[in-house]
Amino acid sequence: MANECPKCQTSNADDSKFCKACGANISTTDKIQPSFTRTFETPVEMEQGTIIADHYEILEKLGQGGMGEVYKAKDIKLGRPVAVKVLRKELAANTDRLKRFEQEARAASALDHPNIVTVFDIVEFENMHFIVMQYIEGRTLRELIGSRTFRLDDALNYAIQIADGLAKAHSSNIIHRDLKPDNIMVTAEGTIKILDFGLAKLMETSDISLMSKREMEHPQTKEGFLVGTIPYMSPEQAQGKPVDSQSDIFSFGSVLYEMITGQRPFLEDSMALLLAAIVQKEPKKVSQLVTSVPIDLEKLITRTLRKEPKRRFHSMDDVRIELQDIKEELESGSTISANQVIRKGTKKRKERWFWYAAGTALVIFAAVIVWQLLLSSRPTTPPPRTIPLTTYPGGEYQPAISPDGSQVAFARQGDNGMREFYIKLIDRGEPLMINRDSSNTGGPRWSPDGNQIAFLRFVRDDSGNRVRGIFVIPALGGTERQIATTNTRFGTGGPAWSPDGKHLAFTDRESSQDSNGIFLLSLETGEKRRLTSPPSEYRGDHYPRFSPDGQMLAFVRMQGSFQSDIYLVPLEGGNPLRLTFDNYMTPGLDWTPDGKSIIFAAVRSGRVGYWSLWRIPASGGEPLPLEVGEQGAHPSLSRQGRCLVYEKRNARADIWRCSGPSALPDDKTSEPFITSTSYSNSPEYSPGGQKIIFGSGRSGFQEIWICESDGTSPRQLTFLEHQLTGFGSWSPDGKQIAFQSLKKGNYDIYIVNVAGGFPRQLTTWDSDEHSPTWSRDGRWIYHSSNRTGRPELYKISVDGGDAVKLTENGGARGFESPDGRYFYFTKNSIDGGQRGIWQMPLNGGEENQILDQGEYLMWEVTEQGIYLVNRTAAPAVVLFYSFTTGELSQITALEKPPTGLGFSISPDSKWILYQVIENEYDIMLVENFH
Repeated sequence: MANECPKCQTSNADDSKFCKACGANISTTDKIQPSFTRTFETPVEMEQGTIIADHYEILEKLGQGGMGEVYKAKDIKLGRPVAVKVLRKELAANTDRLKRFEQEARAASALDHPNIVTVFDIVEFENMHFIVMQYIEGRTLRELIGSRTFRLDDALNYAIQIADGLAKAHSSNIIHRDLKPDNIMVTAEGTIKILDFGLAKLMETSDISLMSKREMEHPQTKEGFLVGTIPYMSPEQAQGKPVDSQSDIFSFGSVLYEMITGQRPFLEDSMALLLAAIVQKEPKKVSQLVTSVPIDLEKLITRTLRKEPKRRFHSMDDVRIELQDIKEELESGSTISANQVIRKGTKKRKERWFWYAAGTALVIFAAVIVWQLLLSSRPTTPPPRTIPLTTYPGGEYQPAISPDGSQVAFARQGDNGMREFYIKLIDRGEPLMINRDSSNTGGPRWSPDGNQIAFLRFVRDDSGNRVRGIFVIPALGGTERQIATTNTRFGTGGPAWSPDGKHLAFTDRESSQDSNGIFLLSLETGEKRRLTSPPSEYRGDHYPRFSPDGQMLAFVRMQGSFQSDIYLVPLEGGNPLRLTFDNYMTPGLDWTPDGKSIIFAAVRSGRVGYWSLWRIPASGGEPLPLEVGEQGAHPSLSRQGRCLVYEKRNARADIWRCSGPSALPDDKTSEPFITSTSYSNSPEYSPGGQKIIFGSGRSGFQEIWICESDGTSPRQLTFLEHQLTGFGSWSPDGKQIAFQSLKKGNYDIYIVNVAGGFPRQLTTWDSDEHSPTWSRDGRWIYHSSNRTGRPELYKISVDGGDAVKLTENGGARGFESPDGRYFYFTKNSIDGGQRGIWQMPLNGGEENQILDQGEYLMWEVTEQGIYLVNRTAAPAVVLFYSFTTGELSQITALEKPPTGLGFSISPDSKWILYQVIENEYDIMLVENFH
């Protein structure tokens, strides 16, 4: 009987050792059971310049793995590099398995985690299946393990990131199944990116029987065989049993073991022996291979590699927390190595054990007595205590504590509606007003000697433009002097003094078209130089703060209106180093006096609520929440670090309803309409007026909600679980909602059916796309985008594709006219800009300003004309611009002035909806901070 080659299925003579067709070893000892035989096709090489699915251009081949080839490509539509993985045909042949894979890959693509590579697309082209992923510049963990020995802190840093990514996936019921160093990328900045979630589902258990020892030991593809999984399999996976998140924990332990020791936990000469070892044998102790490994780390690795899943960690979150604790102990120098606790006694030592133990007991007893005496003779450190420093009406903002910790400077809302500048002694007395002006004051910062305070205030420049001026005033009051102006209008966080008092750092830009960067001003010469220049896709750098030694500057780099991270840059210049990777709004930061940590405010959980205070090592690492600072922003530390002050914000936002121009006399009212203990915003009536959509955080996350026109029967429409989902817009037929969300790191437009279902992401660019409205025929979505560096208006088909640019001189939100001939839009946006409403022909032409009033989300176009709010009037009023007469008239005065964003009028003009935010800002003091 002829031998059949398991690789190419060619028949060979009985005594053949190697296949005559392909050369594969088919000797008796290497025969494969027929039930495991599979045929693999040679993959088709993709040539450079090949266009896939109309908009992915192949640039170069990156490598080849068990699942197929990987290429670098260019997304022609979006102009960004992507990685394209070509699935082998035999893997995609099973329709059910491919469908399950696509479902899991799409679920994994929605994880939105900095340590997980995003899947952008799954496409079919010329009977081949492609996975389009985020392109990562870096090296695999396999390459790094093979090229050098890991430092312990690097290994822990990588392990924490891997654990964090897996924990996120597991929380969404997504299992990796094929975790190994080849599926983990490390960027040049040291950021981990986990690859190939869901791909392991394409492999069947039988695939492993086709691997040679070389293929098991060196994960790569050899003549088309699937490889690279066995050494990292869990026992249950190796036995073909169902797997869950516990299997990933075992694989993670295998990867961590290899990072620490340089070798895998299980090393055998054949596939059968390797599988048996995974199921039955225990690996060598880590301390047998590495002399200085912390004992807690060895225990953690041992626990992850338990044979029984129930004996491993409960979750990857628990693993991550343990690793963070080990890393902190390592940084503090309090770790104990495993070898320090190993005792290899001899018979002679055993004979002396009694006397050794007795002597040790005496020493310990004496030490305890001495320690108790010392404790009784020195004061204990009292626990931190948080107390309100200010509780005045109107609100207090942006506190700064003096270097000696005795006084706090802050801005306070005055009776005239403007923020005024005050100083208060911590232990007594009423605050002293230092500066009063008709323009808002903010961002006070003390000089290092405590004698002066620098602050910001709006002024007019030589051309009459409204800009921010930087002023310095004596701390005890006196004559202020303006020392500079800045061209930025938002989010700067105020100036910062260098520790030697010779420089100020602040946010500025050379022109209105330039990005905001950090500048240094010499107080001796007046010379100003730029220190940071953010990439064009970022909105700017803010909140500069000098390190205590004056060598570094920490600052916040904003990507979008509510997206930012902390960076560090040397004062002598150089590329900034990214410190946090959360992409959440960061209102304020400060250094600890020893320069080892940074205290900052952020919403790191993604949940609706307010900021809280966090601590992160200046050398990098995972931020940890402070026990103090709930709802805290703008932290400021005294020079000794014993006192911390911060701004605490208590707020709620409700939707109010007032009567419109068609209201009956009995319906005249102005009252809270949609209320909760959380935020409610951006209401909009349905085209028929029977329903209302609005944004709300009442479920714990900011989502789109829908209710009846009388405000009853609210139900949640979206479940994206992110704090910045909202500002929905009805389709003309009332069946769909377009809305914006920050779910994936920048604002994108989504569409969801009113009947329910998962939202469909419409835009996928790296820029911010927001403020959607519909065309009258329901075929287009109008929206604002900052892809050119400033907000402009575009339209995109509801079926997707590229966007068409409409404006050239700025645009924030727009509506199509009822007859489809014109496009009306505003230019002002969240970060400031011109007030007014413009008109332009929809098919192209010159823009024309028709109103000098109208702002962002505070207006709406109807069949008869434009309704808008003037919030600067006293009281605020609703105005109407008639398309018929071209005249502007007042409709009603608002009893409760709008203080938020959002405006809608019912189709019958009986009711007007708008948002009212009621905030309370107080300054909180933390005593005995440590």
